[in-house]
Amino acid sequence: MQRVLINKLIEWKNNNNFKPLILEGARQVGKTWLILEFSKKHFDDYIYINFESDSLVKSIFNDDLKIDKIIEQLSIHYNKEIDPNKTIIILDEIQECSRALTSLKYFCEHNIKYRLIASGSLLRIASNKGSSFPVGKIELLHLYPMTFSEFLLANNEEKLLNYLNTINSIEKIPELSFNKLKSYLEIYYITGGMPESIKTYLETKDLEKVQKVLSTLILFYKRDFIKYLDGKDINRINTVFESLPTQLSKKNKKFSFKVMKENARAREYIDSIQWLTDIHLIYKIYKNNAAGLPIKNYQDNNSFKLYMCDIGLLNNMFNVSIDTLSKENNEKIAYFKGSITDNFILQSLINLFDQKPYYWSILNPSHEVDFLIEYKNNIIPIEVKSNENIKSKSLNVYKEKYKTTTILRIRFSMQNICLDGDVLNIPIFLVDKTNILIDLALNLLKSN
Repeated sequence: MQRVLINKLIEWKNNNNFKPLILEGARQVGKTWLILEFSKKHFDDYIYINFESDSLVKSIFNDDLKIDKIIEQLSIHYNKEIDPNKTIIILDEIQECSRALTSLKYFCEHNIKYRLIASGSLLRIASNKGSSFPVGKIELLHLYPMTFSEFLLANNEEKLLNYLNTINSIEKIPELSFNKLKSYLEIYYITGGMPESIKTYLETKDLEKVQKVLSTLILFYKRDFIKYLDGKDINRINTVFESLPTQLSKKNKKFSFKVMKENARAREYIDSIQWLTDIHLIYKIYKNNAAGLPIKNYQDNNSFKLYMCDIGLLNNMFNVSIDTLSKENNEKIAYFKGSITDNFILQSLINLFDQKPYYWSILNPSHEVDFLIEYKNNIIPIEVKSNENIKSKSLNVYKEKYKTTTILRIRFSMQNICLDGDVLNIPIFLVDKTNILIDLALNLLKSN
């Protein structure tokens, strides 16, 4: 498999003015694999430290955090010379050793020779348990689940992906390529972007085995709840987590505490929601009340939606089969299919733009735009359709309300690429090319 983020790691290596690097992300998104792959290809040697499996190494960080002493003890422990010009030091599962997390500050301040890269899925939780998080002393990269483009690459579809990478105009995708991409998308809806589930699919082509892998991953996440939390917190986090399919299958996907439990109060569960977002298992998307810049200034803190970090995990919780998902215009599963499509678009946009979108809604009459993104000083409303239906009443209402600031509107659907006035229709499987298509559409609109 290939991960696009490795290019960012190479940039970090080639930068002479570097800081220790932390690669964060949800559990099982492939952080360790990517770091090791990068280290093997771009360094002469590496020292791999796993604080979860090697508890003895923690003692090296128990005393004062003098860099020379730490390097000396690591060299002795692993019986290996640490050459700052050739060796990278990998600190995996760093949340298990708060002193190691603190040490990154001193590696930045007192010693610029050694390359350190750390990873862990619970870094922020560790920082709340007495460790000193090295704010400003580290570089931070986030690894998301594998994108649809990376999924195509894993399936040896280099030519298809190369064709998509050459798109430089608003023109329809040829029918053969369109149908092929649509078929792959239906499979990706099941596998999602978790590397283990994609690996299982590539090796077996058995989607039932993929579902078993995803069920096991969800079980691991729930065991993490038990490992890091107290009893009452575990119950509340499980309640929030398990309510996601129900929350997202509602017509109004705004998070409702009453859906979880009758008489449930926000103050009882808000910390649980924050914990799940901190470990990057869910995304919290706020409502936006206006079309002003910067977009964050108009955030409604009392209205939000929760999505899963990965479409495969969400689909596994829904337990919707590929045969069901492939059926067009099935009213019985319309909300389920809509929720899965929304989640796919959301996780792809977050990966692409490295920012969380917002959503917009009004009452009387009720209208809602699925997402708002801020892009090159423009606020762009986005509507998501899970099939070929392209009626966009809410997009029209939004445009009427914010005529002067709405230059471009986007609709994701299963129709082909087109620009109808200021509405850009993007096939769902081209979401990873959204930024390129926006630029093309904006240039066309400016020239007309």
